[in-house]
Amino acid sequence: DKKSQFDQEFFIANPNKRFLLTLDSDENLLKLNSINKLLTSSFINNAISDYLASPYVLSTVRLWWSTKNDTATSSQMFHADEEDLSQLKLFININSIGEAHGPFTFIDAGASEDVIRNSKTGKKKFTDEQITSLIDQTSMHKLTGESGSAAFVDTSRCLHYGSRSNQYDRLVLMAQYLRLDAPLLRQSLALN
Repeated sequence: DKKSQFDQEFFIANPNKRFLLTLDSDENLLKLNSINKLLTSSFINNAISDYLASPYVLSTVRLWWSTKNDTATSSQMFHADEEDLSQLKLFININSIGEAHGPFTFIDAGASEDVIRNSKTGKKKFTDEQITSLIDQTSMHKLTGESGSAAFVDTSRCLHYGSRSNQYDRLVLMAQYLRLDAPLLRQSLALN
């Protein structure tokens, strides 16, 4: 039902990121008992608490629809998120995802640090050529799998991209967990 809101007029008014659309977010998704229970479960919370080793919050929840596309721009290029030095995002495949669905792709934190350290340009986005010249391909992982397959990724420490060259639609639930002292949270709290 939500897909119908993205008609031709929407794309004319919003030309950026046509490849990654938010079907629903935060409050609406957390009203769904099954999603709320999952994202606040002890299993999820223990994993996040162990990794972040600091008080944290569930900052953002999004249901993302990646449309059929043939682009490799913006967040479709390797990059690291900048909300904090460390964070966790949980990606859950809603539909089964294969190579042709433009899967979320990430590089191990250690290899990502090497790429960033060896980059002489200071750029925040990296081409595939830059990446493949600096890392072993075993450091790269794709979140493919059946509906319900999932991964936690520190998107501040791991270079990543998604929604690239989709031949088929991809539907993913993303939950972002940030430490309470994350600069992004401090900034938003100061604005409110």
